[in-house]
Amino acid sequence: MYAGVIENHNRNELLVSDTLKLIQEGRTPILLTERKEHAALLAGHLSDQVKHVFLLIGSDKQKDKREKLTALQNVPDDKDVVVVATGKYIGEGFDAPRLDTLLLAMPISWKGTLAQYAGRLHRNYEGKQEVRIYDYVDIHVPTLERMYHKRMKGYAELGYQVKFGAADQFVSVIYDGHSSMLPFEQDLDDAARSVVIVSPYLQKGRIVKLLPSLQKAVASGVEIAIHTRTAESGKLANQESVCEAIEMMRQTGTVVHTHKELNQRYAVVDESVVWYGGVDFLAFGRKDTDVLRFKNPDIAGEFLSLSGHTESEQLVMEDVSM
Repeated sequence: MYAGVIENHNRNELLVSDTLKLIQEGRTPILLTERKEHAALLAGHLSDQVKHVFLLIGSDKQKDKREKLTALQNVPDDKDVVVVATGKYIGEGFDAPRLDTLLLAMPISWKGTLAQYAGRLHRNYEGKQEVRIYDYVDIHVPTLERMYHKRMKGYAELGYQVKFGAADQFVSVIYDGHSSMLPFEQDLDDAARSVVIVSPYLQKGRIVKLLPSLQKAVASGVEIAIHTRTAESGKLANQESVCEAIEMMRQTGTVVHTHKELNQRYAVVDESVVWYGGVDFLAFGRKDTDVLRFKNPDIAGEFLSLSGHTESEQLVMEDVSM
């Protein structure tokens, strides 16, 4: 899996392109990966366009590490600089307070690692107003998508907000499974054209609560499509109530598609508002799950294509607490 990430030409091009844009903005980025060959590859692409590129890998000798860190700290503030490093390098003793942007060149899942990486940006430095983390989410690879869900919980705990691309003016909100219920229902009530909900699991009690919103939307001409698992794919004790819940939704005019296999969880309202994370929208959410709500027509279109309702952009985490 990691070999595929390293060899992904489009992904690497995006990393390099984003880094160069950050340099043009006057920022000081660090690209972090878990593989030294990946770090070397990215540093090589950047060295042709940025004068001061520092390749820092965990296998460096202590003397080399000290020399590189000293050289990095001595680069004048008016000169462009990029750091490309492996995660093992930036442990205890790494100090480069000028850094203000982290690009996760390879996915991680443990929130402790995320906190350590983010902490390298949280050093006071003259002129530093905000820090950013660029997170690259591959929604087409289930394992990588699950790793992102774990990181999302870490971002919430660290106080980060989410934007999608530097030009995005909409700041996302991270909800837990409980706090997401009412805002999600409000989006259903506000829908004007279409709603697509992908929720592997459902509960009859939750469907009963949503029925008025579904009925109102369909009566107003809103097209609603729901994707969920077949009743037979769940526990035997729940199959009857799941069948009843599906029939209740269909009676409102809602189109319900059932699948033997379904793992992703998201919803798209009016082809622009996206809910994405670990919450089953047709079940009562658990507090230990997290979900993003954001507005982005381009990413909404990509999600809709996954569910067959149409013919990737990176996540940008911004810390606004500084």
